[in-house]
Amino acid sequence: MKSVKRTRILYLQTKLPPEVGCGFFEPVTLILCWCDFLGALYSGKGDWKDSTERAEIFIKEVMYKFNSKYVQSSKALVRSYRHGIVHGYTPGGNFNILLNKPEEHLMQLHRPHVLKVDINSLVDDFEKSVEWFANNLFETSDPNIHGGLAALNKARQIMLKYENEET
Repeated sequence: MKSVKRTRILYLQTKLPPEVGCGFFEPVTLILCWCDFLGALYSGKGDWKDSTERAEIFIKEVMYKFNSKYVQSSKALVRSYRHGIVHGYTPGGNFNILLNKPEEHLMQLHRPHVLKVDINSLVDDFEKSVEWFANNLFETSDPNIHGGLAALNKARQIMLKYENEET
């Protein structure tokens, strides 16, 4: 939670000098990478090859509780904003990152396709999602049930597995 609060302070509450400007890619990247990590713990999919699926699962199944538009936007969020920025240093395709425009958050435009992302709304929704996930973990022995402790422990074990590299 401290990371989310730090992101809020650094990118939304701190008034930076005009010559420095405001960072738009950083908070989006941070939040969507956290969705990937928390998606692993939520779904039990700890293998790095499951990155896309687990991020989409977290967005569709947890973040949607705070804005239903996440269901239809999860794929574009992950592929354009998360993967594009992380792997290509810029969103994959057309983008529109906004500040203080909650009414336009997750609005999809066509011709060309653009998914609008409001940083304030993304940070708010993610913070609520983290709290919801932490407060709603439940005991189960089936690691395939999303949101259960067995899924969390399965993903944790996969992610912590260390294999020695041959030299």
